[in-house]
Amino acid sequence: MRKYEDLKSVAIDYTPVLEGIEESLPYKVSYWDGPIVAAANALGCKNLYSEDFNHGQFYGSVQAINTFIAD
Repeated sequence: MRKYEDLKSVAIDYTPVLEGIEESLPYKVSYWDGPIVAAANALGCKNLYSEDFNHGQFYGSVQAINTFIAD
């Protein structure tokens, strides 16, 4: 079982907040969702599992996956 200390994270400070605002504008996502996209891109994630984003859409290099939608 993985420990939380082993998981990658992004510190919330001035930089991710600004990146989140910048990410929210071109993709027309909320201010609150922008930092999630920015953090996922910064960590090199391939997929972002959420029902709040457009299923299959790429946000930078991260693809949104809605597990409630069957492909």
